[in-house]
Amino acid sequence: MDTLPAPLIVVRRALARWWSDWISLALVNVLWGAAWFTLILGPPATFGAFASINRVAHDQSATLGEFFAGARRYFLISYVWLALNVIMIGAMVAGFLFYTQLQALWAFLPLGISLLIGCLWIATQLYALPYLIEQDDRRLLVALRNGLFTILASPGYMVVITGVAAAVAVVSAVMVAPLFLGGLSLIALLASCAVADRIQAFRLRRGDAPSERQ
Repeated sequence: MDTLPAPLIVVRRALARWWSDWISLALVNVLWGAAWFTLILGPPATFGAFASINRVAHDQSATLGEFFAGARRYFLISYVWLALNVIMIGAMVAGFLFYTQLQALWAFLPLGISLLIGCLWIATQLYALPYLIEQDDRRLLVALRNGLFTILASPGYMVVITGVAAAVAVVSAVMVAPLFLGGLSLIALLASCAVADRIQAFRLRRGDAPSERQ
């Protein structure tokens, strides 16, 4: 019986599957990154990448066919997702600038709350996309709800997964090679493996939100 904590088992599983399918994931990674250089194709490419990478989380191989199919399938919803993120990030930046300019001591409280909400929102995005691929209900708000409830139901678990994903993102940003050779795909695979594991742990029916009890 494996003695590692559950999130570390998922990290190990994601790394092993990423390594075994590295070439396919690298191709997906390059297309995903190239799409964002056009800006307009970035959102559907992101959903296409998660659709293709989700196959790896279930012991299949990532395919370019699923990448393009996913991009078409979630084309419209990807721009809704982008709009929500632009609004939320804009509000977070405005709140941060506003409260940091205040000299009053009480301003640290709303500033801290704003930063917490911002971190929670960003973390929710990481898990919402795999949920959208997994669940039968294709509504984005349901996927966002499931991502948020999963974080609230397993905070320690998700802190580990999110921390590893953040570390991969930092390394990929500092060292350009990992960014092009699979850093983005590894982050998406970590999230996909975590969601698949939590679905099994919570014994969810697809499209349902997890209970806040494990």
